[in-house]
Amino acid sequence: MRSLTPLVLLVLFACRNDDTGDPPEPEDTSVTQGEVMVGVSCPRLDLAGAIGLTLYDETVNLDGIVYAAPQPLTGVPTLDNEHCSYHLYDAAGCGVCDDPLVCSGDGSCVPMPTAFTDLEVTATAGGVTHQVQGDPTGGWLYEQWEHGGVDWALDVRFGSDAFSVPDMPIASGLSDLLVTVESTGELTPGALDVAWSPVGDGSIVRTEISINHHAQPGTFTLCEAGADQGSFHADAEMIDPLSVVTGLEFQGVEHLQVASVWTSVGCVELRYGTHLYVSPSTAR
Repeated sequence: MRSLTPLVLLVLFACRNDDTGDPPEPEDTSVTQGEVMVGVSCPRLDLAGAIGLTLYDETVNLDGIVYAAPQPLTGVPTLDNEHCSYHLYDAAGCGVCDDPLVCSGDGSCVPMPTAFTDLEVTATAGGVTHQVQGDPTGGWLYEQWEHGGVDWALDVRFGSDAFSVPDMPIASGLSDLLVTVESTGELTPGALDVAWSPVGDGSIVRTEISINHHAQPGTFTLCEAGADQGSFHADAEMIDPLSVVTGLEFQGVEHLQVASVWTSVGCVELRYGTHLYVSPSTAR
């Protein structure tokens, strides 16, 4: 297994709650804006941005982006089970949208949100500080440094929002990771199962599988389970529709410590972890 692309570069952001332009609000009314919730992922439909610390060999990659609203291409799942959800995107669901509007996952013509270009993240551990600015044009933030084997705290600022993430460890990988599919058929791999040796440290295991890149983008299956559960299962109906043209494009598994915070533009997720690549084998 090897580490791959920084975690946030693999994110497919989700859609806002409605097309009014109002920011989404947490369902839990006890959650306050700016409160960092360690161990809690963002609701997928309310995800406005993500910031990741990715362990890659002996280095840490810091990357991230935050948008002025949750991205509009993904709606509620059309299929789900205990740990996985299948999100179908129909670009023709709105008919024709006037340029530059796009068809959202709920069938409305909406604008694409822009990224904050003033994103600033300060990472601190063991007396060492890295202050990183987002790109002044596209908003993406990236820097790499030696790992050092310590926990990291983050101070994050963008627009009118600012929050601090307490020291958190970077999830460093899984033992006995195994990914299987039912069939060797290129276009019909069937159900997908992911298993690993359980880890009881509060981390999660996640995979996101997008539809083959030759097809209309936006359709994907997302699976997430606590690392202590040791497995998750995606039904064939969630996998086969992704396996068009040249087949399933499985991009591996993330082992993460997560936190989330509600901001003025939606939920921002913090991801400390490792991206592990393993090719699916056929179940025997």
